[in-house]
Amino acid sequence: MSLVNNINKKEQCVFIYATAGFSDRVLSKSNLINFLEVKVEKIVIFSPLGDLKEYQKAFSKKNVIVEKFKEDEYKQYYKKNRFVRFLSLFRQFIHNNKYNTFIVDFFRSVFISQIKSNRKYTGKIIGFIWESMSRLFKSSLILRKLLIWVESRVLVINPHKEFFELHKPDLVIVSALSGIKYNENFAREAKSNGVKVCCLMGSWDYAVGLGMPGFEPDFISAWNEDQKNDLITLNDIDKKKVQVNGIPYWDSRYSSSEIMEKNDFFEKLKLNPEKKIILNATHPPSRFPWGPEFIEKIALAINDGILHESQILVRIHPTHYHQEEGNMRFAEILAKYEDLSKKYDHVILNIPNTQGTRPDFKFGLEENIMMNSLLKYSDVMITMFSTMQIEAALFDLPVVNYAIREMADSDDAGTRLDPQSVFKMPHVQRIIQTGGVKTALTFEELYSHTNDYLDDPSLDSRERKIIEKNFVGDFKGNASQATADYVHTILNS
Repeated sequence: MSLVNNINKKEQCVFIYATAGFSDRVLSKSNLINFLEVKVEKIVIFSPLGDLKEYQKAFSKKNVIVEKFKEDEYKQYYKKNRFVRFLSLFRQFIHNNKYNTFIVDFFRSVFISQIKSNRKYTGKIIGFIWESMSRLFKSSLILRKLLIWVESRVLVINPHKEFFELHKPDLVIVSALSGIKYNENFAREAKSNGVKVCCLMGSWDYAVGLGMPGFEPDFISAWNEDQKNDLITLNDIDKKKVQVNGIPYWDSRYSSSEIMEKNDFFEKLKLNPEKKIILNATHPPSRFPWGPEFIEKIALAINDGILHESQILVRIHPTHYHQEEGNMRFAEILAKYEDLSKKYDHVILNIPNTQGTRPDFKFGLEENIMMNSLLKYSDVMITMFSTMQIEAALFDLPVVNYAIREMADSDDAGTRLDPQSVFKMPHVQRIIQTGGVKTALTFEELYSHTNDYLDDPSLDSRERKIIEKNFVGDFKGNASQATADYVHTILNS
């Protein structure tokens, strides 16, 4: 009987769509795949890089297959269908208006302002239509569900149908409900082939800042209770579909083996061991293009004795290296950072190794070690509400957030480029309200808070523990295991 059951038992198979960011975090920066592969007979990873031999070599294993994700077919689909593009954009500005919809409302107002400025005569009319339609859908659950139904049943293409027929997956895993390139499309494709979909939330703001879902998920793995609540309230998700399993790619933050020796760290980055470190986690240049100018102000403040003697370690945000048609989009900004590091001895750059420039793609462990060491050995971090402020709390590293309008142009107030727009976002406010970080609205406040922390790094330490508890909870180093167990439970339910 046992032999018969084994013969008739279907081989379990899971598809994972790995976008560039998701691939980096889940495939190379966590142990999720390692835990999954011992629980699932077959895992098929779909990546835009899946046709590269080096990528296949890095991620293929005995029961792990790498396939090329047909990104171009989706790209052409969007290019040819204006209505599809419209609906995708429209959803970005909608959430359930019974709750705090500040983020989607803010981005919609920015979008409408751009329409009005670009269309002299018709801009106001078009803007009024956008605003009215958005308000209507925000207030109607039926309309929101109808929109998901239309996109999921009518606006679906199946470029990967051959793989669904070949492997017959039991589950498809994506990293976002909307807003992140082709996650929702692949999820719709899966559901059109009769396969259930699980979303492993890829970032802390995915439930509050990307608009309503582009498909109806069957299961969701959330970071923490706050994110779970956002999924239920803002995104109309049934609470039975959501389980909190922690943050897999932060497991490394609790691994003592994934950190450099202090002397090795200082030597590798050519830091002065006699000086304290101000770590600057930079903001994406599309939202804060004045990063180099900001760093020069800090460097001069140190020279003038306004800031205590220290060195600035600048962690360049990975989006600085985005390319468009083969050209570096932010080459000019990167060149300014390079010039600063040559001009000031106390400005040191740390370049992220997350762009896949390594031919073997095995950059995840190195990045984990570097990030852990940055957070461990720095004395204070200054940032513009980066996710790294949460990671800093795991290392009890003091954080000063800056929202200084002095850096922006006078006409940027109220736009995407307004440094204080991020300050008002609800997921950011959750951090601020713990009291575990400081916020500076002027350079004078920034210098004062930074000096206070350099003098006494224990300030607000108790409150930083609250941040850790709220975001990480009981998943201190075991989120990959918990998430793999969750997926295994789904497959066997």
